[in-house]
Amino acid sequence: MGVSSGFNKCCTDAFGPGMRFLLLIGFVLFASICSAQLSLKPLKRISSPRSSVPNARDENGGRLQLPFWDDFSTSDGRPDTNRWEFGEHVWVNNTQGVNAPTFNVATFDGANAEGRPYSATSTFSGAADSLVSCPIDLSRIPIAQRSTVYFSFFWQIRGNGEIPEESDSLRVQFLRNDTVWVSQDLFPNKQDTSVIMGGSDRLVFDPIDGTLRFSQVIIPVGSAFFHENFRIKFQAFNSLNGVFDTWNIDYVYLDVDRAPDDVFYFDRSLSRTPSPLFGKFYEMPMSQFQVNPGKYLSPQTFQVSNLDNQTHPMDAFYELFAESSLYATSDAKIFEVGFTDYILLAPTDFGPFQSLGDSVGIEASFFLRTSDTTFLDGMVLANDTFRTTYALHNHYAYDDGSAEFAAGINLNRGQVAVRYILEEPDTLTEVLMNFPNLEPSSAGESITVKIWKDLEEDIVLKQQPYIIPSISRDQFDTVNIGTPLILRDTFYVGYQQFTDDYIGIGFDKNNEVAFDEIFTNTNRVWEQNQRLVGSLMIRPVFRSSVDFVLGKNPENSTEIGIYPNPTNGLFHVLGDIDRLEILDISGKRVSQYSPQKTYDLRGRKPGIYILQMHQDQRIFIRKIILK
Repeated sequence: MGVSSGFNKCCTDAFGPGMRFLLLIGFVLFASICSAQLSLKPLKRISSPRSSVPNARDENGGRLQLPFWDDFSTSDGRPDTNRWEFGEHVWVNNTQGVNAPTFNVATFDGANAEGRPYSATSTFSGAADSLVSCPIDLSRIPIAQRSTVYFSFFWQIRGNGEIPEESDSLRVQFLRNDTVWVSQDLFPNKQDTSVIMGGSDRLVFDPIDGTLRFSQVIIPVGSAFFHENFRIKFQAFNSLNGVFDTWNIDYVYLDVDRAPDDVFYFDRSLSRTPSPLFGKFYEMPMSQFQVNPGKYLSPQTFQVSNLDNQTHPMDAFYELFAESSLYATSDAKIFEVGFTDYILLAPTDFGPFQSLGDSVGIEASFFLRTSDTTFLDGMVLANDTFRTTYALHNHYAYDDGSAEFAAGINLNRGQVAVRYILEEPDTLTEVLMNFPNLEPSSAGESITVKIWKDLEEDIVLKQQPYIIPSISRDQFDTVNIGTPLILRDTFYVGYQQFTDDYIGIGFDKNNEVAFDEIFTNTNRVWEQNQRLVGSLMIRPVFRSSVDFVLGKNPENSTEIGIYPNPTNGLFHVLGDIDRLEILDISGKRVSQYSPQKTYDLRGRKPGIYILQMHQDQRIFIRKIILK
């Protein structure tokens, strides 16, 4: 069976902006036609607040004072309650915005904070996510200055989510002194003052890559709003049955002494998660990394946003910590004008990680030296530093360990696979899989975990029946594959399901370069993912030694070791065994021995061999290298 270049012909994106817009609008309509393809479902949104920078409040500690500002960089999961009175269903994240002003945006869609649709059965649009500020006291603004009070923010339709329909909208409303919410008109030349964002004539496409860009709007605050309990409200009106309509908001700013053209800010910031450290991987086996470190240690990419629209020099710094010790540094002088600029920082001194042991924890730190505090009256901004972690251990991971969505199919006998390529033959012992809780839950469903050699010929090397457990978010479950499997070069890990119900795997949207390692088979043909950006949380585990039990552990069982390893041919076994079998890299048995002091591999082809050592009801698996 051949491998297709896309999930489905009806879901390709090879058109110009106009045609693409029409296709995307029709996504919900043709989703039923393509329902068997890999699709996303939202998860329960977990809040992990960063250090908050509160806005100024009055002497009673209640109402906020100007300036009111939030770029959501101090929030993670849900909006900061120091600024927002209501908005627990709005998702603050760093994955849904594309070329955002700063890292983290507030995303509005048709799912609540639990990741559940507001109405799973509704086919109509309605009031969905909303975000309401804490009370802001505007009564103290002198009358002479009230004409200089403006409210601005950046907004984006779709981003990395789904595009709203023509009839959907995101509205901004101000609370009048008579407690009435009044929708604000972002487009003075438009007759419609209630639907302020939506419709094809209001979309802004990037002229280079055709993506839908963030746009900034600025609104004067009218005389009816200068009272002590003024509030700002964003309200999404869209489909209520899931994450099918997406709006992103960033850089909310309300202040005095502004003008209609006050849309540039002396603020340089990081605006998205840095790229993985090891090529496409956040984590990989130390043994595989050691074979060819230069292949995987590539310069990391991060994104800088300059909101001042002027050329300002700034210093960008990169620090790499290995096991909490500073391991490598790099810096660059940046002179950039623009909204989104990609900056590469290549470490100047990467030593051999293998000197640090078999398992290494790594942290990369990116930060800008800007001192951008002027336009917010000295407020220290928190959007110029970002840290992320990586590891070299015993498994591959395209994901960063955190799922933003679940990805899966809903077709009996459908299959999903993730591709990996080994630098040298190795021993697969387990598979780690993340099954996030969904509604309805897939816990208790039966699947078959599979390891493939070649999808084009559908060669399956191993099949392991498996019952999906009930686990917490971001937790991995270990699937033991039984007898360890020796793999070389390219292989695939995944599963086949036996129900038409949706079975979801954790999906990390932070990895933008590993999406093409995902494959699905829903119509007897394997298709390569070209549509969903991110990575499935399926991790193959490799160990050089494994112990497993056929029955009850004998109480007097001892650990088994081998030496020397690598060997020129002769080796010894530490510990008592009943029988030793030697397998070649293909798994074929080449020798069998009864217990003896010295074992001999001389005369055989150099390479990797697998030793299976039997001790009562226990089997010890060891890898040995013949030089």
